[in-house]
Amino acid sequence: MEDWTVSWVSEIDHQKAPCRIWTSCNHVVETRCPMISRIPYVGRHADFLYCEDVFLSLMNDDDEVVNLLVFISFINRQ
Repeated sequence: MEDWTVSWVSEIDHQKAPCRIWTSCNHVVETRCPMISRIPYVGRHADFLYCEDVFLSLMNDDDEVVNLLVFISFINRQ
């Protein structure tokens, strides 16, 4: 498994646009509203059914989105 620590989402083939994670991140930046989603899992781990996500925008003093805080939980069959 690859280590994507400190990688930009746009640098990871299966997470850059137009995937649903990218779309969710973009939506939170544009609306500045938190978002919770459930995305069906597609990948090599057969035990994963879907992932649940929480996306939060982090703002600076000028009311600009400067970062996103993202929690992702992979839900498996057990």
